Amino acid sequence: MQIVRYSRSRVAMACVLMIGFIFLGVLAGSAFHGKASFAGWLIAGCFVICLPMGARYLLDGGKILEYDRNFVTYHGVLGSTRLRWEEVHGFEVEKQTYNWIATNTFLKIKGPFSFLGYASITQRLLAREHRSAEHLLDEIVDYMEGAEQHQEVPQQPARPQGFGNAAPAARSQGVIGEAPMPAAPQMRGGGFGRKGL
Repeated sequence: MQIVRYSRSRVAMACVLMIGFIFLGVLAGSAFHGKASFAGWLIAGCFVICLPMGARYLLDGGKILEYDRNFVTYHGVLGSTRLRWEEVHGFEVEKQTYNWIATNTFLKIKGPFSFLGYASITQRLLAREHRSAEHLLDEIVDYMEGAEQHQEVPQQPARPQGFGNAAPAARSQGVIGEAPMPAAPQMRGGGFGRKGL
C-alpha cells in the first residue's frame, strides 16, 4: 500500500493562518458597519468552516491518498472515498495562476470521489518526498506500470536441486552424474531396398 501525505508542518501553518483570518474577520465584522462588517463576518465564517478540515489532516498524519494496484482511497476534507482503479478516468495537473503567474499547482484524479467529479491534491501542502504534483503523478504511474508488469510475469516453478538437473549450458558440456547423450544416427544416402544399404 502506497501512502501520499501532506506535510504536517505545512498543514499546521495553514491552520495557524486560518485562525488569524478568523480573528481578523471577527474584528472587522465587529468594528465596521454595512458591507465591511458583512465581508468581515463572511471571511470569519469561511475560515471557521475550513479550520476543522485542516485539523483533520493534522491529526491524521497528513494522509491524503492511499493506493495499491487494485484500489485508490482519497481522504478528502469531508470524508474518505475508496474506488477501484477502473473507475478512475484519468489525471490532470492544473496550475492556478494570478496575473499569468503560477501561484499553486493541483493534481486532479478524475473519478466519482466527490460531487466535483475529481480528487484534488494541492502541491503547496505536499510532503517533500511527493513534491511536485508532476513528480507525484509520475510516482503513481510508475507504481501502476510496475504492478502490471509484475502481474504479467509467469512464476517459474522451482527447479529441484541435484546433479541431474544442471543448467542447460552446463549440461551440454557434460556434468557428473549424467549419462552422455547418444549421438544422433547418421543418415546415409540411398533409396529403399537393398541397394540403399
